[in-house]
Amino acid sequence: MLVSAPSKTMADCDAFLLPGINADTFDPVVHKIVSIANCTTNALAPVVKVLRDEFGIQHGLFTTVHAYTNSQSLTDQPMKDPRDSWAAAENINPSSSGAAKALAFIWPGLKITGKAYRVPVRTGSIVELNAVTEKAVTGEGVNESFRRAAQRPPLQGILDVLEGEWPSARIVGDAHSCVVDLPLMMVQQDRFLSVAA
Repeated sequence: MLVSAPSKTMADCDAFLLPGINADTFDPVVHKIVSIANCTTNALAPVVKVLRDEFGIQHGLFTTVHAYTNSQSLTDQPMKDPRDSWAAAENINPSSSGAAKALAFIWPGLKITGKAYRVPVRTGSIVELNAVTEKAVTGEGVNESFRRAAQRPPLQGILDVLEGEWPSARIVGDAHSCVVDLPLMMVQQDRFLSVAA
C-alpha cells in the first residue's frame, strides 16, 4: 500500500520512501505499507539531500507557503482548528507541517523543523529552507551543486532548477518533485543560507 501522506509515526507504516532520496531501499518482503509523505516533504527532501551531501547541515528552519487544502473551510464556520475556521480563499492561514517529522524518519537526528502558511491560490507552493551548514558556502557554489544534482542520478528527473524569475504558475503541471529557484539563493556569513524550491 502506498500512502501519499506523511504517517504520524513509524508505527503507521513500514517505511518512508521518497523518489531520488531513498526509494532504492524498498524491500517488498518487509515494506507492505509505504509512506511517500506529502508535497512539502518531496519538495524539501532533495534540497536537504544536496545540502547534507555537499556541505552538511547543523540545523535549519523551513517555511512553506502552500495553496489552501481540503482540511480548510471555504466559508467562515466553526472547525476543530480555529485557523481552519476562516474562509480559505480569503485568508493566509498559519499551519503546522508534517514535513519535519517525515524528514526525521528518513534522516534520524536531522535538526530541521518548520511551519506552513496556506494562501488563497488554487495550487502550487514554495518552501524556503534557512539552514546553518557545517562547511563554508557561497551562493554560486550552492547553486552549482543544485545544477549538478538535477543532471544526474539519483535526483535527475526529481529535482530541477529555475534560472529565470517566475511566479508560482511556472511550476503548475511540472513533473519534478522540487524546482529550486536559483535567483532566490542567499548566503550570510559563509554558513547561513536560504534556499527556495
